[in-house]
Amino acid sequence: MTRTYRLVAPFAVLVLMASANGATAQTNCTNGSLKTASDCFNKLLDQANDDMQAKYNDAETTLKHANGQQSQFDAQLAKSQDTWLAYRTQTCDQLVQPYFEEGTMQSIAVTSCKLALTKERASDLQNMFQGLWGLQQ
Repeated sequence: MTRTYRLVAPFAVLVLMASANGATAQTNCTNGSLKTASDCFNKLLDQANDDMQAKYNDAETTLKHANGQQSQFDAQLAKSQDTWLAYRTQTCDQLVQPYFEEGTMQSIAVTSCKLALTKERASDLQNMFQGLWGLQQ
């Protein structure tokens, strides 16, 4: 009974994460084989990472134009991003991964976790300076 709960509860979390992010593409990732789902989630994560990097670059550009002390703010933004990446790894690789045995479901769970957090970070980066110092990106 405990084993069943241990495997079912995280799967329920995956379903909630897919619907919470509202991405139709994520829902479509669950149609088909586990290999197809894994490939789909990996592709979505790559896209989310690219989007997050673009938002990071935009935030960097905003800081550059807003203040002559670019290097100080760039360093703080870079430190913030590095800390966030460590958080994402800690959360997904070390908290989500242990709920699944080795295999495709484990990979999908970790990738889905990273996808959800990466989308949130991209949104945070995009909204970081809106309303602050009157800056617009």
